[in-house]
Amino acid sequence: MGDLLEIGIAVFTDGPYSDCVFSQRLRLDFYQSEDVLRVSRAFKAVQLALMSLHKLYARLQDKPPSKNNIAHIFPSPSPVPSYKGNMPSLSFTDRLSRTGELYLLAKSPDERRSGIYLATMPKSRGTDGPATGSSSGDAPDGQVEVVVKFTTKYNADAHRILADAGLAPALHACIPVCGRLHMVVMERVHGEMAWDVQQRGELLPYTVYKDVKAAINLLHQHNFVFGDLRTPNIMCAPGASSSGSDEGSHAMLIDFDWVGTHGSARYPAILNDTLSVWAFGMQRRAMMYKEHDLAMLEKIRELCQAHTA
Repeated sequence: MGDLLEIGIAVFTDGPYSDCVFSQRLRLDFYQSEDVLRVSRAFKAVQLALMSLHKLYARLQDKPPSKNNIAHIFPSPSPVPSYKGNMPSLSFTDRLSRTGELYLLAKSPDERRSGIYLATMPKSRGTDGPATGSSSGDAPDGQVEVVVKFTTKYNADAHRILADAGLAPALHACIPVCGRLHMVVMERVHGEMAWDVQQRGELLPYTVYKDVKAAINLLHQHNFVFGDLRTPNIMCAPGASSSGSDEGSHAMLIDFDWVGTHGSARYPAILNDTLSVWAFGMQRRAMMYKEHDLAMLEKIRELCQAHTA
């Protein structure tokens, strides 16, 4: 439109996905040399992309994929050129909704926007440590089932701190990939979200509160604020609590997108501050403080059974 040049891409898998990957005003001003160079590079990139597509289609014509092949609905991530670590060998198997439901073909905008997947990877040392995730009946021999999440922001340091204490799933990798995203590979924990228990109108075991409190205290010792301490981000798994109790459920925190440094990091601009669940002071772009976690922790305690000595 006018002097605005935009280049978009689209792909159809279980539905149409599109994105604008380039935008430039075509003006000959003080920066005309840089602008001409940027536009020429963009056109060269389009030329190379078209050549690659022609080669791909030619290979598909010579050797069509099987009708049962579903690889095209899964991502094929590439690390950024500056990344020098190992890239885990992942075989994607399912997509995962924010509420923990498995699906292959997206049927709603929310499912289409989800960047969470199930995959398997070899039982070996991952990028950030040993692959200690529990195998399931769905994982082949010699493989471990993992959750793979794509996100723009992730605090891997905070995740590792809690994972080492058994208060978060094991973290196998957190890798910057093309598209300004991080690919997070973690252990798949079999259990249910605290949110599911809450939706059934049931109280959570008191051990859940004790584990969440231990996790928050540990993060605070490292000057981190968790931030989004709501029930969808708490996983309840069977087994002994980290506090030593054999009764109830073992709780883990599973989302580290918001985690930031106390008194320095800020809440995201997309925080829905019309909800009544937030602690006082939690709002869009507000500073993050440990006091917010403690107030949210009290809300979790109110959702749990009374403590019995």
